[in-house]
Amino acid sequence: MRRILLTFLAAALLASAAAATQLEEAVVAGDCNGWTATVTIQWRSGEYAANLDYTVSLVDGDGGVLESFVWDGPVTREVSDPRFMMYHFGEEWTVYAPGGTYTVHYQWHLVGPTGDDTTITGDSVFVCDTVATEAVPWSTLKAKFD
Repeated sequence: MRRILLTFLAAALLASAAAATQLEEAVVAGDCNGWTATVTIQWRSGEYAANLDYTVSLVDGDGGVLESFVWDGPVTREVSDPRFMMYHFGEEWTVYAPGGTYTVHYQWHLVGPTGDDTTITGDSVFVCDTVATEAVPWSTLKAKFD
């Protein structure tokens, strides 16, 4: 009897988790110009709005934050939309990233109308090559490849 009860409780917990409005995936990429993200949300049946907030930061090779983007607001779906929806975000950096290795650190947080609460965090690394510009003299660029 106890085994049956435990099996029933486990099944009920799995069913309720599958029915939650929650973040399923965040795919974030960065380059020398900016960042993009595709976030997938699984919607609970009958729920059409939730609160999403995110922080996306450009971090240099020494761990210093060069720039951060913060957003907080509602995300919605129409009644006819599927339960799994993809949302696209992105911005251009307003700071110059000279040659080097950088990390895009991100955190996405979703709270559904019934209190479902999920967070996804991660990092995406990219490299900017040094290019000759007015700010980077040819001698600096040449020295990198000698």
